Amino acid sequence: MWSCKMLRGTASSGEFSVLSVRKWLLLRSGPRLPVPKMIWINAAPPKAQFISWLARRAAMESVDHLFVQCFQIWKVWGCMLQWWNLCWVSPTIVDEVLTWWLGTKHKKSVKKIWLLVPVVMLWSTWRLRNEVVFNGKQPDMNELCEVLKVRVGLWVKSSKPSVQYSVHQIVENLSQVRFCI
Repeated sequence: MWSCKMLRGTASSGEFSVLSVRKWLLLRSGPRLPVPKMIWINAAPPKAQFISWLARRAAMESVDHLFVQCFQIWKVWGCMLQWWNLCWVSPTIVDEVLTWWLGTKHKKSVKKIWLLVPVVMLWSTWRLRNEVVFNGKQPDMNELCEVLKVRVGLWVKSSKPSVQYSVHQIVENLSQVRFCI
């Protein structure tokens, strides 16, 4: 169990903060991979970053099934990779997915968009799961795939207003847009 006294010293000011808790947890959670930077330093909203971090830390029940192993979700991952004209042998745990994602090569401007995709996927899957559990919604994986693409486009545009392409152009013509960014 954590105590505020333990965590208070992790901030340079000696004060308690959410950032100090995150740093404390990261220090005590094993080897440092570049995956945390991918999750925390991007255009995704803080809620999406946090759910991605939780998924990586396996802090939720059946996290790997929910985000990767479920056959329906696996098909959505495939849809996202098709959007990028890629294919893969699907990893079976969230951390492997994120590590694989980091290992792909893209030019710097495209990499920023590419690194948003798994965060968008984890966030959108969590949102859909909550809609199903709490509101009785019937999951539609084709709709989820389109929502993911639009969300990537929206997050790109909100973080980089200088991108000359519309959300629609990003969604519909990613294969051409990414070569012009």
